[in-house]
Parts: sequence; C-alpha cells; structure tokens
Amino acid sequence: MRAQEEVAARAGLRDQVRPIEQGKPANYLPGPSDQTLRDPAVPFRWKGLSANDAELLAGFLEVMPSSPDELHTHVPVGLVPVTHDDMDDADTAELMAVLWPRRVDAACRWGDEWYLIECKPDAAHYVVGQMLCYYFWWVRERPDLPAPTLVLVTDKCDDDVLPVLESLGIVVVELGRRRERVEVEDGLA
Repeated sequence: MRAQEEVAARAGLRDQVRPIEQGKPANYLPGPSDQTLRDPAVPFRWKGLSANDAELLAGFLEVMPSSPDELHTHVPVGLVPVTHDDMDDADTAELMAVLWPRRVDAACRWGDEWYLIECKPDAAHYVVGQMLCYYFWWVRERPDLPAPTLVLVTDKCDDDVLPVLESLGIVVVELGRRRERVEVEDGLA
C-alpha cells in the first residue's frame, strides 16, 4: 500500500512541473548564432567545452579534409530546463540555464550541410537519447536550417552501442585513445 501511495505522489509531481518560457533567461537563442560562432583555429576559445571535449573536437577537425565554413560550440537547443512552480523567478531560471544547459557540444557547417557533433571520451548508451533529443530540438526550433547529420566523436565507443548508433544514421568517429586510428565516413564533409 505504501508503494502505491509513493507512486501516486510521484505521479502528482508531473502536474507541478512546467517548462519556463523560452525568453526568460537573458540572451537565450536556440541554435547557431553570433554568440556561439568560434574560430576553428583557436581551440582554447571554444567556450563551453571541457578540456576533453575540446581535445576530441580538435582531433576531429584535424582529420577532416577542410576546415568548416562555420564552427559553433556550446549551442543551445531545447527549451530552458524544466523547473518546479517554486523556482519560476528570473534569477533561478538564469541559474538553471547555466547549471543544467541543453547544449550541443558543436555544430559545424560545410557548404549547405550542418553537422551536430557530440564529443564523448567514452561513449555509452546514454549518448543515443541525448543525440536524438538534440536532433529533434534543432529541427523543431530552427526550421530555417537543413536537418543536420549527427556525429559522435569519441576515443572509444561501447561495442554494444555502436550498432545502435549506426542503425540510427549517427556517424561515429572513433579517434582512439592515442589517436592511432581514425575512421571518417565518406562524404561527411
């Protein structure tokens, strides 16, 4: 009986949760913008990326036949994170957007083609849902841009997850722990 009450109480929380209005946090603009545009030749200025992610992205860009026409990092997608009714003031919304962002590691454009790039040193099963959400939000929020190709850049991908990613059309670029072996899909850029 207690378990049923707990489940009912948790289900009731759904009624108290709502997305914040998209415009509340200052400077929120989904997708690539002037705020997210970066110079591909200057990795230490790739705002929002961890050192590991920046290293992976740099390794990926090094093996590409040409530099991207545009490189954006820490690109916002999706609505601002969900909050409870007691956290709907502007300061809390701003804090949530900083602490819990929904941001693509990188978005690159070569010609007319866009690529959403997620960098994971050790890619596991959770990256599948993450990348599919990013894709959905990009398409929903930026209908002015073509649907992107999803690219996972990693040192190592879980052998059980690799066929899942490939079956969904997600391009997987394994750089390897020491960058010994690089596999780039034909026609990626």
